[in-house]
Parts: sequence; C-alpha cells; structure tokens
Amino acid sequence: MKKGLFAIILILVFMVQLNAQKAPMKFGDIDKADLEMTVYEKDTSASAVILCDYGWSYFIYTEKNGFQLVFERHTRIKILHKNAYDLANISIPLYHNYENKERVSGIKAYTYNLLKGKVVKEKLPKKAQFDEEINNNWSQTKFAMPNVKEGSIIEYKYSITTDFFRQFRNWQFQYTVPVVWSEYLVQIPEYFEYNHTLKGYEALFINEVNTVNKKFTYTYAPTPGLGSREREKGGVGEFNVMSNEFRWVAKDVPAFKEEDHMTAASNFLAIMEFELASISFPNQAVTNYSSTWGAIDKELYQRDEFGGQVYGKLLLGGSSFIKDEINTINSTY
Repeated sequence: MKKGLFAIILILVFMVQLNAQKAPMKFGDIDKADLEMTVYEKDTSASAVILCDYGWSYFIYTEKNGFQLVFERHTRIKILHKNAYDLANISIPLYHNYENKERVSGIKAYTYNLLKGKVVKEKLPKKAQFDEEINNNWSQTKFAMPNVKEGSIIEYKYSITTDFFRQFRNWQFQYTVPVVWSEYLVQIPEYFEYNHTLKGYEALFINEVNTVNKKFTYTYAPTPGLGSREREKGGVGEFNVMSNEFRWVAKDVPAFKEEDHMTAASNFLAIMEFELASISFPNQAVTNYSSTWGAIDKELYQRDEFGGQVYGKLLLGGSSFIKDEINTINSTY
C-alpha cells in the first residue's frame, strides 16, 4: 500500500513539474544581472528590452456558462532609458456588447529597482487601476507602474475571461524595442476551428503543434425533481475533449523600425492573428464564421457605423455628399 501511494505521489509531482515547464518564467524571480544591465548588448541603442512576454489562451467549462475562453499574459520589461517610460503605462482592452462583457482579473504588478546592491520591489496599488470607455464595444483597464526609473524592471500579469469566441487574442512577437523571448501557448478543443496566420518577417524559434486529450471538470448545483440522486445533490462532472495545443516562440526579436513611405506598420510586425472559422458541438449543426468577400460586404452594409451611414442616410434623404459621390462614380464607370 505504501509503495503504491508513493508511486502516485511521484506521478502527481511529475505532472506538476511538467505543467510548470510550460511557463518560461516565474513571477517575482528577477535575475539581478538584468537589474544591473545598463545597455542591451544586441541593440545598444535600445531604450528598453522586453525580457520575456508569455501568453496562454485556453478554454474552460462551467455548467452555467458552457465554454468560455481565457487569456493569460505575463510580461517582464527592462527600462534602460527614460524615453521608454511609456511602456510602464499598461492598457488592457476589453470587448463588450449590450448583453455581456469581457472580465479582467488577477492583475498583479511590481516594479523592481536596485538600491545599494539589493533588489527592492514596489507593488502596484489597487487604487491605481481604473477603467475607461473607448467606444460602444470596447473599454480598457489601465494602470501605471509605480516608481519607474532608468534601470527598473517592470513585471505584470493578468487574466481575461470572455464569452466571445471571435475575440481570440492575437499575439504580437515584435515591438519597437527588442524582445529576448516571446511565447504563446494555445489550447483549442476540437469543437472550435480557428484559422491562424503569422504576419511579418520574423521566423519562429519554436513552432509546435500536438493533439492532447483535455479533461474539463465542472461543478453543478443541486437540481431537485430530475429523478437522479446525483443531480439532486449536486456534485462534480467531467468530460474529455481532444484538443490542439500550439506553442509558438520567437527569440531575440529585433526592434521594429518604421521606414519612410511605409504603409501601416501593423502589416509588417510579427503577429499571430486568429479568425474563428467554425463551431461544431456534438449532435448540433456546424456554425460557420469564416466569411467570403461577398459575406463580408453584406455584413458591413448591415452595420450602423458603416452601411447605416451610406444607405440609411440616403434613404432618409440625408448625406448629400455621399449621394453625389456615388452618382459620380456610377456615371463615370
């Protein structure tokens, strides 16, 4: 019995260690050499360097909400020059509509400085966080890292939970400052199909995909009258779903430098972008989301902020400028 118990403990320890290896850094584990750094050797002109940027997107399941999408981020940045102080102003965009909204939680942030050879850390006060509305569908949670100076290291992490499957977080590997290590881990159950595309010109250091059997565990409340003793008492349920697990890593990414006559810089940055293609739950019809150009055209004209400004105002007799422009184009071509 003791040998069997010991074997189980060893297996559990191994599983914990295996999961821990997925994260490239541990929060608060600051290398003193990074604090002592005054110049980044691979780019001596850099005003800052992103030491590590780690993202993880995965799904959870609850009886009340069904599947939900979770995005976690953990970032560590070395500030070398005051020109990079703006990197200490953090904004977390959050999507919402009339029915629901994304939720940010687990915000944890510290600034680290070297004082007389000792590492001194300062925690972000909760009162320093505030929310700001951007438009009808987006808001943001903002905060400024405390006591930032030349030589500081800032570190923060947070989690976003969303019911909007189309808001799968893209991942940016490249910025206007160099990046030592950028990693994005993505786990997608077989019920969801996403198209993903890597933009830019930086090659990935690691590009892996594996199929794993993911276990989802959830609790359910007592439900009297169903005739099942288990349901009437409540309890814990679980089910397994085959999932695709992607791991992308970019290493020693140079700072992006915008050149003359360059169009939108976002077209050249190294970014992994996602588009929801379809959802297919068991015993249900497939719902397709990936659009053709014709479908996109139709969707745009149905939106108040686009089609409503064209057709809506024309039908109401307004916006003579738009009407004149359309008539000119039609008569010319």
